[in-house]
Amino acid sequence: MAAQDLDAGRFLDWVGADFRPELAFPHLTEDMIDRLRPYGTEERIRSGETLFTYGERVSDLFVILDGGIETYLPVLEGGERLYGRLRTWDFVGEFNLLTTQSVAVEARATMDSLLLRVARPKLRELMRAEGDRIELPSVTYPDGRTVSHPALHDIADELGITEIPTAQTIYDVAVVGAGPSGLAAAVYAGSEGLRTIVIESLAPGGQAGTSSKIENYLGFPTGIGGQQLASRAHLQSLKFGVEFAISREVVSVETTGGIHQLVLVGGIPVLARTVVVASGAQYRKLNIPNYEPYENQGLYYAATAMESALCRDREVIVVGGGNSAGQAATFLAASAKHVHHIVRGPSLSSTMSQYLISRIQSSSHITLHTNSEIVKLTGSPNLESVTWANTRTGARTERQIGSVFVMIGAEPNSGWLYGMVQLDSKGFIETGGAASVENSPYATSVPGIFAIGDVRANSVKRIASAVGEGAVVVSDIHRYLAEHKDRFGTEAGSTLEALHASAPSTS
Repeated sequence: MAAQDLDAGRFLDWVGADFRPELAFPHLTEDMIDRLRPYGTEERIRSGETLFTYGERVSDLFVILDGGIETYLPVLEGGERLYGRLRTWDFVGEFNLLTTQSVAVEARATMDSLLLRVARPKLRELMRAEGDRIELPSVTYPDGRTVSHPALHDIADELGITEIPTAQTIYDVAVVGAGPSGLAAAVYAGSEGLRTIVIESLAPGGQAGTSSKIENYLGFPTGIGGQQLASRAHLQSLKFGVEFAISREVVSVETTGGIHQLVLVGGIPVLARTVVVASGAQYRKLNIPNYEPYENQGLYYAATAMESALCRDREVIVVGGGNSAGQAATFLAASAKHVHHIVRGPSLSSTMSQYLISRIQSSSHITLHTNSEIVKLTGSPNLESVTWANTRTGARTERQIGSVFVMIGAEPNSGWLYGMVQLDSKGFIETGGAASVENSPYATSVPGIFAIGDVRANSVKRIASAVGEGAVVVSDIHRYLAEHKDRFGTEAGSTLEALHASAPSTS
């Protein structure tokens, strides 16, 4: 069914028997009502009166103390369709109570009713005050058990979607991270006969998996969703016998006799002759509503020749006061129509090198906006317009801009490697050259441990580059294993025994 053919009415037909009204319209208890009362006011409304309707951006939470409300959805053919009937101790309100999104349904009283109206600011007060009393998030398992605040790996184990590594196996390759670089390494290692396991703390895909559409990846001229790309790579690696430990975080690593022992959450040991660190980085994001849908749809974390070509003769924005932002601004100024450089501080003097400041000040293609921050993004499906505000004067500026480069820093997922391999001042893994003990641009300071993708210092923050590194590193692994095959053959047994003896209990 095509997405454009799926209006709200057809959606209800589509979900059919799987629709769970008891989840969509939960019934409040008397205790919940009593705890809500201090935050609301009682109102009487007449039958037929509308509480809120389609497209409105300001609505409140309504709890039915006595009476009834019906909600309706518009349909493409015109008119509306009944969505739900609510009665005493039910409530009506949408997710937009916490955002500025427009209302999707219309709510009307079906009889004279007594309601408890909780205004939006009061709802936020309620959530802050009740946050430590509400046992959420909670998960109800198929056998009826409900668990509050479960760990991700516990959920994965209960649902049977993860594989528990066997302590009796020494893998040829253990890949930490299932983003594009890690999945590429897994596919190439598995296809070339290396026994491989991938350890992923959340789910396959990494940051790329959150992208709604990747339009510049080779071979997909109409684009491909990030999760769709990751799912295909996941399936491809499974075809070659790669094992996956999903929702398992690595907490430490030690090396004994050339064998690396990774300890996962829960004390689970994984033994491998080589380790490929592909755990990525978390790029800092702007605190703006509807930010995530525009990632890779107008919001970017790297400015390369590819972006420069796409931005030719167009206005762009660079956000950030560090050297990376300054370098991006001067680089893009060579091709873009104009670069708006937005920083929160009053100047660049304390955060950026003087040579970059001089270039920005002397460029007629760059305008520096100090004491400013982006407050609004619009466009569908790609970014089309950006609004920023001066935090001192309150003045707002809106421009038709489709590319924003967010350069406000990143935090590599490398904490479990501190004290093990050489890291730079920001925590990224140093590879190649003087930092490496092997003849490989991806080798770290520890023999048999390699790093690829965004977690590696000075890497190119692009999906295609990450995939390329994942493919190339496997050839270096083959060479490493060949050079140390005698050592692995004679020491593997004693090393395995020693590691098992020192492994933490999994109880």
